[in-house]
Amino acid sequence: MVSCCPRPRLCSRSSAYTLALGLGFVTLGTSRIVLLKFSANAENKYDFLPASVNLLAEALKLLFCLVMSVRVIVREGRSCRDLGCASSSSFLISLKWAVPAFLYFLDNLIIFYVMTYLQPAMAVLFSNFVILTTAVLFRLVLKDRMVEKLQTLGVGHVLLLLQCFISAMANIYNEKILKEGDQLTESIFIQNSKLYVFGVVFNALTLGLSSEARGLTIHCGLLHGHNVYSLALVLVTAALGLSVAFILKFRDNMFHVLTGQITTVLVTGFSLFLFDFRPSLDFFLQAPMVLLSIFIYNASRPRDPEYSLQREKLRVINGEVFERSRGDGEELELLTKTNTDSESDEESL
Repeated sequence: MVSCCPRPRLCSRSSAYTLALGLGFVTLGTSRIVLLKFSANAENKYDFLPASVNLLAEALKLLFCLVMSVRVIVREGRSCRDLGCASSSSFLISLKWAVPAFLYFLDNLIIFYVMTYLQPAMAVLFSNFVILTTAVLFRLVLKDRMVEKLQTLGVGHVLLLLQCFISAMANIYNEKILKEGDQLTESIFIQNSKLYVFGVVFNALTLGLSSEARGLTIHCGLLHGHNVYSLALVLVTAALGLSVAFILKFRDNMFHVLTGQITTVLVTGFSLFLFDFRPSLDFFLQAPMVLLSIFIYNASRPRDPEYSLQREKLRVINGEVFERSRGDGEELELLTKTNTDSESDEESL
């Protein structure tokens, strides 16, 4: 019987779930940038505390992952000690999640201030610098090859560059501990529960240590100054964080940042119609940097023996994980199912 699909591997479940994950990440990333702009007031400031948005988002992610972790533990007949709170030694091991949690805390906070200085399209375009920082850190950490107005713009660009570096550091380190050793076969929900606990702590400390923020929170409540856009931003931020976690667990960081380039196109399109954005020459001159980064990364992969060895190891381990996790949470079944076309699926997307 002749197949209706000329390239069967593109119709496989693995590529379908990869495509869905990529589209979900792009949609959420675009929505977040737009909501950040809409939730600001007429002076391009925020009537609410930015940390309150991040705190609520971290709390939602933590609640979701805790529920799913309990489900995993019950189905596998495991002990709640696997959450890392049984002893002082296991707690100390869990402290490694505090590092990416702190970096994500800074990343999610800085973006609010970036958006007060830059147009959404300019912000996402200049954030493409994260490709370069991620590529460098990818090599170092994972061993993979590869006037007032002027002053205002200067502050925005400095903040954005800082955010790019912090974001790359957070994602690279998070991917490392998600996949190192026996953590590769651990449930993503149990892993993220530890991460989000620290995320809640850091954001809560921000509200508690600042006298102004503490006073507003105590006397006016955590939702003081919020509007419908900021509340939607909480949900989108939480969902976006979960999608990034799945990408780092089952794909890699470069898949994350290169897929995110679609966000640049979408945000630019929305900015033209919603925010009366008029691109300048500088805007278009950034495109070659993005294309060059993508070319260099993809051109270096086939010649890297370490990369090939790592991918082969992941295929073997992921095959075992799929068998163990069948009918369980389905997060591993969806994205780590072994097939000989897994590499082609990623490149096709």
